[in-house]
Amino acid sequence: MTPDTDTLMENLKNEGFNFVCVDTDEPGKTYPPHTDQGDTALIILEGEMTFTMDNASRILHPLDRMDIPSGKLHEAVTGKEGCRYVYGAKSAKLIK
Repeated sequence: MTPDTDTLMENLKNEGFNFVCVDTDEPGKTYPPHTDQGDTALIILEGEMTFTMDNASRILHPLDRMDIPSGKLHEAVTGKEGCRYVYGAKSAKLIK
């Protein structure tokens, strides 16, 4: 059985993510290289997103999860259909 969005969000909260939401990005949305203050996680609900971290790229599809450690340089771009995802952050402050 596939978990629903509320369950995925609750799971992140139970893991200590204090900010959890569902977000939607348009096709080709680019997140240039950056770091985040605090651990973050994404779980894809619809569409796809390509993540690059540690000089390796990975295409995330529905129900794939990406965990990004605090301070880790990463970047992302959504696929041709855009992307809807659950986002969790242990701190929502962006640092460069």
